[in-house]
Amino acid sequence: MTLYTQPLASLHAPDCNEATCLRCRVLTPDNLRSVDDWLDQADVFAKQYYEQVEGELIVTGLRIGDGRGRLVARFGNTIVRHQSGTHTVRLTQHPTGELTAAEWNAQYPEGTHVIAYPMTRADRPVVGRTRSRAWTLGGHTPVVLVDGEAGGIALTHVDVVDEQTGRRTWLLTTIRASRGQWSTLRAETAYRQSPWPNSGRNTARKDLRYWAAQGELTVWDDETTNRRAYTSNSTKRRAA
Repeated sequence: MTLYTQPLASLHAPDCNEATCLRCRVLTPDNLRSVDDWLDQADVFAKQYYEQVEGELIVTGLRIGDGRGRLVARFGNTIVRHQSGTHTVRLTQHPTGELTAAEWNAQYPEGTHVIAYPMTRADRPVVGRTRSRAWTLGGHTPVVLVDGEAGGIALTHVDVVDEQTGRRTWLLTTIRASRGQWSTLRAETAYRQSPWPNSGRNTARKDLRYWAAQGELTVWDDETTNRRAYTSNSTKRRAA
């Protein structure tokens, strides 16, 4: 027995160019190995994910990452690679890349951590939590409200993330949009105005170190004061 008798088509998200897209993959039985290789080339651990279906243990997708931050992408789900190098999974139930409002509301309560793109995925993302139930706008587009945005955002432009990924992505986005150096104290202060106001100095320090290790931040050590600061590599490139 197999879960799918015929391979699903390899689809891209609606706003992607199929010829050049490197930022998303819709996982199917047919492209399982190539998607695994795509993740491996980015130094992201992935392995086949097994589930019991009608009494038989079969492959239903990929497990991505390890530890607490690991994700599961099932066949038909969209794996999104963000500009920061992180990955999220758009948890769809069919290979169109979309959930209905009812399907979304059944899975995700108000307050779910998300990365959202109000216009296109090439724009600066909004990182936060949902602040409404999803509804169908104009009778055809499922949308949901997200912190910081007045209007509904299409569910195809909303990626559910775990709290740590959301918090870290919010910090990197904030640093990229700001000037000057970032100390642990500055990051901690910024978090007080974020959806994660209880994040302390230790969390801020770990998150800055994480992005530095990912190559997104440059580390500056002041030997006179024995203090460390960070700047965005994207800001540094623009200055050059």
